[in-house]
Amino acid sequence: MTERAKRYLAIMAGMLLALGSYAQSNTMYYMTGQPQAYYLNPASQPYCAFFLNIPLTPVFLEGSNNSIGFTDLVWNDPNSDAVIHPLHPNASLDDFFAQMVDKNTVGLSFDATPLSFGFRAKDMYFTFDAGLHTRASISYPTDLLDFVIRGNENGRLYDFSGLGFHMSSYMEYALGISRNFYDMFTVGVRPKLLVGLAHVASDDNHIQLYTSNREWRMNSEIELQMALAGMNIPTKENGTFDLSGKFTFDSTASIGQILTANKGFGIDLGTHLKPTESLTLSFSAVDIGFIKWQKYTQSTTLTGNFNFEGVVYHPGDTTNIMQSFTDSLKSEFKTTGSEAAFTTTLPTKLFLGGSYALLPSVDAGILARMDLPYMNDPLKTNIMLHANWHPSRALAFAFNYSPFKNSGSTLGVGVFTRILFLSSYLYFDYFPMEYNSYKFGNLPGIPFPANGVKQFNIRFGTSIMIGNNQMKKLKKDKPMYYSDENE
Repeated sequence: MTERAKRYLAIMAGMLLALGSYAQSNTMYYMTGQPQAYYLNPASQPYCAFFLNIPLTPVFLEGSNNSIGFTDLVWNDPNSDAVIHPLHPNASLDDFFAQMVDKNTVGLSFDATPLSFGFRAKDMYFTFDAGLHTRASISYPTDLLDFVIRGNENGRLYDFSGLGFHMSSYMEYALGISRNFYDMFTVGVRPKLLVGLAHVASDDNHIQLYTSNREWRMNSEIELQMALAGMNIPTKENGTFDLSGKFTFDSTASIGQILTANKGFGIDLGTHLKPTESLTLSFSAVDIGFIKWQKYTQSTTLTGNFNFEGVVYHPGDTTNIMQSFTDSLKSEFKTTGSEAAFTTTLPTKLFLGGSYALLPSVDAGILARMDLPYMNDPLKTNIMLHANWHPSRALAFAFNYSPFKNSGSTLGVGVFTRILFLSSYLYFDYFPMEYNSYKFGNLPGIPFPANGVKQFNIRFGTSIMIGNNQMKKLKKDKPMYYSDENE
């Protein structure tokens, strides 16, 4: 591999690895008076009598990686004024690979809710949301990156068993109902109809590659599961996946048939309890549910013991080498599988917390979060300290901080504003607090987030809110409510 190719590879890897898990915004959890706080706890009731989101909002975007940080990819060389990277002559690739884990993961999540509205009926609140949810991640072993960057070593066995990916996309139609009892206890439930659009996963793989000057020997067992609504997956006569086939659109099905081919059900549950006027205890379980993929499906296992001894090389003809290698793989792999239906679950999250009103405009507390195992991701837990400041009914700020699991260098921040009947919010859960300065030529030092920042997210939205004044009766019951009685 040429130095230029290695440099481009390092830049591409940096763009991916420096991304900021499947999640929702934690900072919004105790902003209970604003619309969409019920996404994290369906017992949270907006203060307004009616709200309607502006089209194309709210939007949530999150990226993550579990391995290295930005400053593992570029840093200031102590022996010079240059900014260097792991492939630089003054850097050590061994040190770079030593910082990585056995299974490195890069993830991306995107949520968009084109339609969202809600209204109050006495002590009850009703909401409706129609949105798109997409989750994707790629996992790779350190051996794979080593193989790509440094090339194959004679007489070495590479283990690529951590290689995998999964992507899932679905529509969600949710009806939320919450009820307040005597200003002391609020419960909420949010059932959801789910419509699966696409699911592609290959997680439980076992791949080993032995390289030498004479041959490459690969032993592999790869499991592939897919469902693509409206797409005909190429299969052989026995129903197994055809590696040489082409995906085609099902022109015989209507849009309605395609969108209802793979359905599921989900539910959110939540509660707020006020044992005293100043203390609020909360619990919620979000995204409990499943999708049953019944049509346009394929589950396949590919196994093969493959020896590649090279091809006749003609100068400048790299296409011949790659084509021969690909054709050899196709001929050696054996496929088994079926078009049977399968079921996937949602990434369930549990929240447990408490908030105490220190002042009429300030409340603080603690929030624990648990992400249950999803796909090939393990159980994840986190504890956050939070504080909210609401100087007026038209302005509020939210903060959270987690000193655990290398996230102590980030701060969750958010702002909620309301001008007349328009309200907007913006949240970041992993706003960096530590920076390193990089020098590029004669330019002044440019700050970049330090190593603790391995993920990012952003949530924003704008809504029309009507009937805010009727919520004065709740000013004694909601810590996020600002009393302007003396104004």
